[in-house]
Amino acid sequence: MEFIIGLLFNIGVGVFNIFVLFFKVVIAFIGGSVIMYKRKSMLAFVIGAILIFMYPFLVLFAGLLPNKVFNLRKEIRTHPAFVGKNQLLASVFALSGIIAKFDGKVTKEEIRKIRVYIGDFFGLSSENINEYKDAFEFGKNNKDEYVEFASFIANNYNHLVRNQLLFMLMLIASEEDRTITSAMEDFLRQIAATMGISASEFKFLQMQATGEYSANADFNAEPQENLIKKYTAILGVSADATFAEIKKAYRTLAKEYHPDNYKDKPIDYITMAENRMREINVAYEYLEKVKGGH
Repeated sequence: MEFIIGLLFNIGVGVFNIFVLFFKVVIAFIGGSVIMYKRKSMLAFVIGAILIFMYPFLVLFAGLLPNKVFNLRKEIRTHPAFVGKNQLLASVFALSGIIAKFDGKVTKEEIRKIRVYIGDFFGLSSENINEYKDAFEFGKNNKDEYVEFASFIANNYNHLVRNQLLFMLMLIASEEDRTITSAMEDFLRQIAATMGISASEFKFLQMQATGEYSANADFNAEPQENLIKKYTAILGVSADATFAEIKKAYRTLAKEYHPDNYKDKPIDYITMAENRMREINVAYEYLEKVKGGH
């Protein structure tokens, strides 16, 4: 009897230890992930996860860590055109300067569009816009620096902001007939890639900016194999993704394009978000059927 009691006790202790180990692993992973998100470093994840595994109470402090801010490199940051300026606004104006000068000349119409689109998006007055004239001029004369400005945006701002800013650049880049030249399209793709925006998202934003998007298009008028590839691309998952992965991607995108995120934005952005939400819904509803969601 004593042996049985001892055995049960040891089993109980073993089960408890396994539970504690599992709990510590989960807490370490969650805490490490928060730290990695805030500090934008895999090394930070590893160190944070190890420390939290050893001392689980440290997870309480993970959320208190400040977000790492990626600054423009010193050479640009200390340039007179950028000193004392908001780095996001300066980067956007510099990118708009690069785009305006892309074909070798800057027109009055391009200047007008830049002032209207950037001013409306950020709620800037004419005086505010004039403060960034030098950043615009810097961009005009330093085309190759697009990587620096696009990288700054990619490293410091979420997917929603990056999409909105790329859409703004497309509106600025479009011709008077709302077309985008093939050379400009290739250049915008390079900016999009630097910002971490997928080819599928790029195509949607381009169609929206140029007026090619049709809100009445029949999305399902294609073979199933093609539709699966197209719709999984729209949701940003692979064609062989599980329904759980599809659902997670859909929820993330639905949150990103929620009307509340665009209520204070110009009408072009509101329309873009509504059309994007429609695409996302159609993609999810179709994949829900073919992937066994019901």
